[in-house]
Amino acid sequence: MDNKNSYAYIDKFLELTGINIDMETDPEIIAKVLQEDMLLFDFESVKTLMRESLEKPVSLRPMFEKIRNAIVTKQPAIYDFLKEAIDSNVIAEVKDEKSKAVIIRAIHHSYILNELTLEIVKNIDFVFEIQEFLIKQRSKYGIRTNFIDALEDLKKLYRGSMFEPTKIVGMDMVYRSRAIVRRKGIITDVEIKAQQDGLKLNILEASVTDEKAGFTDNAIVGAVLSAIAPDTVSLSADDDKVMLFHLSRKWVSLYETWNLAFCTGNLAYLQMLYPKLLIPAVIDAENNEYLITRSAALWLSTIFHQFAALNRKADAPVPYKKELAKIWGKVNLNYAAELAKEETGKDLSDFKKELNISLGQIMETMKHSISSVPLSNDESERLSRVYS
Repeated sequence: MDNKNSYAYIDKFLELTGINIDMETDPEIIAKVLQEDMLLFDFESVKTLMRESLEKPVSLRPMFEKIRNAIVTKQPAIYDFLKEAIDSNVIAEVKDEKSKAVIIRAIHHSYILNELTLEIVKNIDFVFEIQEFLIKQRSKYGIRTNFIDALEDLKKLYRGSMFEPTKIVGMDMVYRSRAIVRRKGIITDVEIKAQQDGLKLNILEASVTDEKAGFTDNAIVGAVLSAIAPDTVSLSADDDKVMLFHLSRKWVSLYETWNLAFCTGNLAYLQMLYPKLLIPAVIDAENNEYLITRSAALWLSTIFHQFAALNRKADAPVPYKKELAKIWGKVNLNYAAELAKEETGKDLSDFKKELNISLGQIMETMKHSISSVPLSNDESERLSRVYS
């Protein structure tokens, strides 16, 4: 792709969606997103972090330019997807004012999320502070802060089903466990293995969900990703002690677009979920820092997604999402074939067996991870009752 045309379809997408690269933030929308969507307006550390954009408009051009540049230099599958989707008229011009307002709010959401994510990656104290604050905010909806209490409350909310509660509490605990490893500044072989296994399980859960929903191409892509573990997991040598997952550029880029495809096909409130993958902190992250950065954006976005559901906010459905998800899967499959051959020497057909696992089996493994946390006798009994 020559320099002259390197941004052509990205700019076409911006044009179709009415996004002006030279736009500025609106302090009123920043405040509304913090207050209504993120429930962070009363958190002083965040207000300090966002002070400039709460007081005056801030140019969004640097954010958009980083995203555009990252697509061209690090995420070729995103460009391929945009080209195919736009040429097929699956991405059409946004004309109605309601949809335009959703897009503007999602851009402001992205701006804030990017700042929060960067702060989590570099400030270990903030990692703990923001989780404690948001879990307290969630407790206002009747989901208590202790993880066994939360499981009990979520079980009621999901009418006896334990799959979603296990996922939600599991994500809370993964976020916390990574923070604890960073704070102590040492990662053991057992913890490295837990991170590798947890990543595989997370990918397989989404891939089996994709397969059940009919997105078979993307399910196979997930199977390939799940079969290629990070070489190791380490902590950065500086004071930040960032958790580094040692992965190839091609793996990281494919994970990004595989996850975009999964979200598109299977999830609601995409205006709150796309940002976790498209903000500069994530899309432009270096290979080894990608997963911990995305993990920070993911956990935050999962909590914001829960708030939207608990508040019964109206979804903002993306037109032709099933068709878009299938285009993503088709594009991703080409890159998966290349990655599989390079890193394992195998063909795509060799990975279908990875999907021979049920969501029930996956939940049992997630449940085992939760119950492996040191528990008192009383807590062990309560946990058994929750899952009975």
